[in-house]
Formats: sequence, structure tokens, C-alpha cells
Amino acid sequence: SQLSPNVQSQYDQFSGKMQQLCANAVKTGNSSVRPESQHPTTPDPGATSANIKLPNDYESSLKTKCSAHDLWACRTVGDIEERHNRPEDASHYYQIGCTEGDPDSCHLLDRLLHRKGPAARLAFWSDACGEGKALESCYHLGMAAQDSGNLELARRWLSHHCKNAPKVHGCLNLGRLEKKEGNFREAAKLFLENCLKDSNVG
Repeated sequence: SQLSPNVQSQYDQFSGKMQQLCANAVKTGNSSVRPESQHPTTPDPGATSANIKLPNDYESSLKTKCSAHDLWACRTVGDIEERHNRPEDASHYYQIGCTEGDPDSCHLLDRLLHRKGPAARLAFWSDACGEGKALESCYHLGMAAQDSGNLELARRWLSHHCKNAPKVHGCLNLGRLEKKEGNFREAAKLFLENCLKDSNVG
């Protein structure tokens, strides 16, 4: 829904001040800000053909590397399985990478979980959030909770990610949630925290 002109004006004024602070911080930082990035950047398995010819031993070699905790290899095997329309096998390898703390694997896994419906997605991330290097799993629990309408649970886990993860998307999406709910000052503070963290000066 659209904000009233008066409320929008108040938000814009406060947000503008925060953006100026953020811009000043970035000038002294080491990296650029990605304000529109909602998730870690990941390749789309549908972007290239599923009929790519690979050496016969390539996937086997990757699986061996995955078993030795090479997270790129785990994610790549998952990608290969997904390209060949084997979503359960793809989920298995994405889950290995996600449990070990690879945010791209978590994002790719979440995309597959969307197909199973909101209840299954929420249940999966609720279990995963307590396992392994779980910060990214907890982020996806927060997002699944938000999509299911459980804003209290969403705030809890997005805030947890925002405070503890080196990645910025927890702060950013919590800020978006607060803005949507009309909590403009809290949203602006979170956007600033996102900016400072991403510029490596926070």
C-alpha cells in the first residue's frame, strides 16, 4: 500500500540524512554499497544449457572434493544435479554446503524449497538454523517466517543475522520489513548499519 504524502515526506527526510551519513562513510571505506542486493549473488542454473558436455570423471571428482569439505565442489555438484532435473540430489549437495556455512548454497537450496510450499520451507529452515555454521540458515528462516506472515519470528532471526554475520543482507531485509510496517526510523538505522558494514567501516 502507498504511504500518505505526509508520512512519506517524513520518512524521506530522515532516510535522506541517513543516506548522507552512509555516503560519507563509504568515501572512507574499502568497498561499494549494494543497496538493492537481497541475496548473495549466485549463478542461475537455468542460465545455460543442461546439455553441457562434461568429462566422464568430472562429477565424480567434484563429489570426492565435496566429501573433503570443498564447498565450491558441493555447490557445483548440486548445480549439475539441478541442471539434469534431479532436485532431490541437488538439494542434498546444496544442504552440505549450506550446513558448512556457504551462503550461495543456502540461497540455491532455498530456491528449491520454495517449490515445496511455505510450510515445508519454514520447517526445514527451523531445523537447519540450529545446525552447523547456521547463520545463513537462520537468515533464511527469518525470510521464510516473513513470507509466512510470522513477523515476530522474522525479526528475531533477521536481527540475529544482522548482528552476527559479515554479509549485509540480514540488515537490509530487516530494514525493508520495518519500512513496510511503518517503523521508518528503525528502517533507516538498519539501512545505515547495512551501508557501514558493507563499506567495512562499521
